[in-house]
Amino acid sequence: MGISSPNTKLITKNPKWYIMNELRKKDDTIATIFERLTSIYSISLEDLKRDYDTRYYETEENLKISRPDCYDLYPEMYKDELENKKKFSSYVIPRPYVSEVNDVRFIGSFPIPFKSKKPIQPGYIKSKIGMVNIEKSVRNFINNPEIKSADYEAPEHNYILLHNGWSSNYFHWMMDDLLRLQFIDYTPFEIEDIKLIVPPDLLSWQRESLELLGFNESNLLKWNYNLMHVNRLIIPSYRRQGITSKNALMWLKNKIIQSLNGSNNFSNKVYISRADASRRRVLNESEVMGLLSRFGFEKYVMSDLSVREQAELFNQASVVVSPHGANLTNIIFSDGCKLLSLFSENVLDEAFFVLSQLMGSEFHCMICDTYGPDIKVDLDELETRLMYLLD
Repeated sequence: MGISSPNTKLITKNPKWYIMNELRKKDDTIATIFERLTSIYSISLEDLKRDYDTRYYETEENLKISRPDCYDLYPEMYKDELENKKKFSSYVIPRPYVSEVNDVRFIGSFPIPFKSKKPIQPGYIKSKIGMVNIEKSVRNFINNPEIKSADYEAPEHNYILLHNGWSSNYFHWMMDDLLRLQFIDYTPFEIEDIKLIVPPDLLSWQRESLELLGFNESNLLKWNYNLMHVNRLIIPSYRRQGITSKNALMWLKNKIIQSLNGSNNFSNKVYISRADASRRRVLNESEVMGLLSRFGFEKYVMSDLSVREQAELFNQASVVVSPHGANLTNIIFSDGCKLLSLFSENVLDEAFFVLSQLMGSEFHCMICDTYGPDIKVDLDELETRLMYLLD
């Protein structure tokens, strides 16, 4: 059974009923429902630029990702990953924009913005994030049937949506959410006139990162709703298309680095532990630290540090060794350090290779034996790589 033509009146007036009804059709998934909705009616990026108040700032960027001088040292499996994903290429990053849309309604516990009964695609960044929002909202409806769908009329402000299904991840918060706030420095908007729609359980590091960018508690609206109407939605452009905008990365780096005071006595040889994580932990970490300490490394757990301290740690580091994970997003704060990423055989991600090259750091990696969600580091290989890095 296919998906019926959506009834926009039902979608906007009773989203819980509509989505639940569609889910009862056994051949339909949340993803296909969402794709169907957005393919039939949505306000696309082209629509946004053509039909709504949109202004541009900065210029188009031309970036290139190349094979680094140390490329021959990469494991063959990782080189294959980079080659298969065609990462070595030239990229054109479009000129960033910011649009204003009046009379917008948000729907869902992970909200999707609607204008005139059409979802605003750029408002939830991209389709993949929109599907995550829909899926999590549906699960929330199912698990919490007592949820009320009363429509909340928000006070008049300029609203920006910074709440989606990936926002609690450090990498996605920094790259998908915070980078979009760059427009503040290039347009007439005043911070005091901005309301950021943020997760209801905003984490301490999220709050701190916003404070470092000049936003305080009065700028925040915690999303505890399923329906809300706002007078004006501000939609800044997504800054990670193909690869991340270097201009946006430099903006975020400079904003946070200017708050540092150098008061911490960090080692410039840094090992990042994932002992506080649920996966990609180093099972033989005590032996790894025994080796690393001989070379002058000190261990740090990122959950023990504030955002400002993490930025300072990476900013003064000359070498960083770490299991792959979102905390390596902090490589954007470094000043030409060398990064050795410890991969599992199952997770070979190129994100920090690209960020390192964009920000002038030297990326290295080794692939470790995988034990369930965790890894075990080969000490002989690690020592060989350390001697090269420290030469």
